[in-house]
Amino acid sequence: MCWNELATTDTARAGAFYSSLFGWATDEQPSGASAYTTFSMDGAPRGGMIAIARSWGPVAPHWLVYFAVSDGPGTIGLAQSLGGSIRVPATHVAGVGTFSVLADPQGAVFAVIELIQPERRATG
Repeated sequence: MCWNELATTDTARAGAFYSSLFGWATDEQPSGASAYTTFSMDGAPRGGMIAIARSWGPVAPHWLVYFAVSDGPGTIGLAQSLGGSIRVPATHVAGVGTFSVLADPQGAVFAVIELIQPERRATG
């Protein structure tokens, strides 16, 4: 597990809730059409938050766990061969890596991400 992300319809209210509950600091950065908030504690990032976009369809607020993998396409293929399904196809995030949202055979949703190696982040 490398990251946890909250998707919600009210980022201001959720940010205030989790900051008060856990003592997290928030740092909001522009990210495409919306903003992305990083939650941190004692200066260390703990997770993130994004607003649910209308284009996602009827999605309820939720937390999503990310697992770091060394071979995104291979992991996605293996998950499918084991009865899993793709909910969001491989999507590249500049400067971060490529992620996909999957579901296990029982429907539990999670994400995998092939992070850009630190030596490759500086150059692209």
